[in-house]
Order: sequence, then C-alpha cells, then structure tokens
Amino acid sequence: MNSNDEIIDSLNLSGDTKSWFDLWHLHIEVDPEIETEWTIRIESLHELLRLFKRLQEKLKKYPNDYQLWIEIYDESIGDDAIFIHSKNPNSDNFPIKASTEFPPTSENLKLKKLLLEQGLSVAGQKMMEGNVYFLYDETAGVPL
Repeated sequence: MNSNDEIIDSLNLSGDTKSWFDLWHLHIEVDPEIETEWTIRIESLHELLRLFKRLQEKLKKYPNDYQLWIEIYDESIGDDAIFIHSKNPNSDNFPIKASTEFPPTSENLKLKKLLLEQGLSVAGQKMMEGNVYFLYDETAGVPL
C-alpha cells in the first residue's frame, strides 16, 4: 500500500455532518525533472485510474450524492489529479458541470488517444493552463 492508498483509506465516508468534499483532490507525486517523459505520463495516468477504481468502490457505500472524476492537463503531469466533490458548507457549487467542449483542439494527440481508450466518459475544455480533460464514469455518483 502506498501513501495515496493511505490517504484514500483515511477519508470520512460515513455521511455524517463532517463527511463532505469541496473539490477534494489528490495529485500523483512526479519528479519535475522527468515529468515530460511519455512513459512517466502513462504510469501516472495508470496510477490515477487505479485510485479512481478504488475510490469508486469505496464511494458505493457513501450515503450522500457525490461526483468523482480525474483531471488531466495536456502538458503538465503535476497538475493531474483525482477529485471528489459533494454538497458542502463552504459553497453552493454542487454539482459541478463539465464543459461539453470536447474534444478541444489539441496538439497532444498521443495523450488524447490514451484518454479515449480508458473506457470512461471524457469531456474537456480550454483553460489558461491549456487543455484540460475530465474522465468520469456516468454510473458513479452524479455525472459531470
């Protein structure tokens, strides 16, 4: 078990008043010196997908509505993350709606192809940081 698994295991999924998520997210640790290497990108994505599946299983018992997704940035592995979101006391921003602007124009065709092969719904949009892709399962929680 790695530290990401420990973090996931420590989440409060009881449904009590302190069991909520305001765009909670988890990044995969990647050495900035090698984050541009394609093999590292693939490993990072596979780790995010593994964690996504773990969270998907754990959230089946969560009694509240939630959203679960992975954000992938065109050019920056360090920004990639897995998210959980629910109603929360911090703001009235649930549910989050993903842009239907997919596919955004992308020079990173290798990444786009890899994302589309994962068996998840994919949305995306152009942001200041570049293209961002949202991977989610329409049957898990409230879809984006």
